[in-house]
Amino acid sequence: MKEALRRLSAYFIDLVVIYLISAFISSFIIGIMGADDYLNGYNAYIAFEDKYQNFFDDFKASFKDNELAKNEYNQIKNNYADIITGLDEAYEDEKLTKKEYNEIEKLVKDKYSEQLIAHNYNLSKLNLTNMIVTLILTFGYFVIIQYLTNGQTLGKKILKIKVIDERRTHITLNSLLLRSLVITDIIWASIRIYCLYTMKDYQYFQASQVLNNIMYLILFISLLCIVFRKDRRALQDLVAGTKVVQVGEDK
Repeated sequence: MKEALRRLSAYFIDLVVIYLISAFISSFIIGIMGADDYLNGYNAYIAFEDKYQNFFDDFKASFKDNELAKNEYNQIKNNYADIITGLDEAYEDEKLTKKEYNEIEKLVKDKYSEQLIAHNYNLSKLNLTNMIVTLILTFGYFVIIQYLTNGQTLGKKILKIKVIDERRTHITLNSLLLRSLVITDIIWASIRIYCLYTMKDYQYFQASQVLNNIMYLILFISLLCIVFRKDRRALQDLVAGTKVVQVGEDK
């Protein structure tokens, strides 16, 4: 378990480094190209979130006594006419039952979920620059830089571990590439960018969910390998023919 925590900590440090550098470079590029589209999309997303959250809060507060007074009905209708569904029909008798309340709330939640997917899809497209920059940095950091530093990233250096060839020969670019394709976001980010241009919003959402689940599954299997295998080799090590050792153990 100690070995798994050490390696997971190193990996977390590396992800933070990539995130910070990527955010800086992306901000610089977007600043040159113009950030109006992204800011407008982000502000629209925030306004959308606030609108629905305020509705759920107000609707719940208005019905806390299991009744909806006429003035409360008018206030809800006037403030949220663009998002509420089914209120007029349910309130024809100037009463709202618990069942009707739950049905209206579900309808609005379904509408919220549908629009949330559309907003996230739009933000993903507007965030394409950051996605590409992160992809390039991930490849350069985990493959090129790790090769040039003889199997160490910043995280591994801090935790005093390194990647070596299982035969204890010099680590190769091919080994580091194979290793990185398994444990990093290189493949999945590439597929996600492709999906962004070939799929509609809901299809992209489903594809992203599948890709995320695959990533988490691989990470989980890798952790299990580190914890339970005697040689502490993770899934990426088995695929690439590598192993991670403490500095000094590679002699």
